[in-house]
Amino acid sequence: MFTIQQSVTIARPVEQVFAFLADTDNIPRWRPDVLEARSAGGPLRVGSQFDEVINFGGRKAQTFRFNVFEPNETLEVAAIAGLGIRPTQRYALSSRGDSTTVSIRVTVRTRGLFRLLEPLLPKMIAAKWRDYSERLRGLLENQPVVLSNEQQRVRFG
Repeated sequence: MFTIQQSVTIARPVEQVFAFLADTDNIPRWRPDVLEARSAGGPLRVGSQFDEVINFGGRKAQTFRFNVFEPNETLEVAAIAGLGIRPTQRYALSSRGDSTTVSIRVTVRTRGLFRLLEPLLPKMIAAKWRDYSERLRGLLENQPVVLSNEQQRVRFG
């Protein structure tokens, strides 16, 4: 088992960043090795599950479950079935004005033959998550700012 940690600051309100991260349909947009994300639908909450389909020696699916779902604060998903690499991804959000810092912690457990590869994985996975973080920032900062009704009332009277 190993853990990587990093953070990224995004020039967008926390509500917009959280909504983007919580929408599993967005995963392939900022993590290009994920070919598709499939969820059962319905409102997301603790216990909700979804599958990520990745290209790993062919198309492989890995099932994730939401362990933590605290709107605009924290998301945590954990792989519960699939490959021998089982990550738990935790996103803790904090806001300062119209910017949001996302602290990302990925804890990886390996099983089976992947245990033999574990010494090689931290550096490789950390590099992937640095790229993912920059893609996330780029996607969010290059899309229009969506204001909530309350923000619109305050800004525009």
